[in-house]
Amino acid sequence: MRGGTGWMVATALAVMTLGTTLPAASAADMRGVQLVQREDLISRDRAADIARSRTGGRVLRVDLRNGDRPWYRVRVLIDGEHVRSVAVDARSGRLRR
Repeated sequence: MRGGTGWMVATALAVMTLGTTLPAASAADMRGVQLVQREDLISRDRAADIARSRTGGRVLRVDLRNGDRPWYRVRVLIDGEHVRSVAVDARSGRLRR
């Protein structure tokens, strides 16, 4: 195919250049990442264990949320039919209301 090599080289250069022109993540974007690394928070696995023991269900997903206090939203499948959200305080491990 004529011209195919030139197109591939141009595309490769454009992709390589794109990586250098993207803005760095802002402090606001990194806030959740920093929060996850803090040692005063319980782990995602611990939050899942707490929700599992309280509901008897199967944990589907665990998300760290940051409101007035950090907390985990744990989605649990109960009796194979109903999905329930359980809020677990990320510092104390207590269930939130």
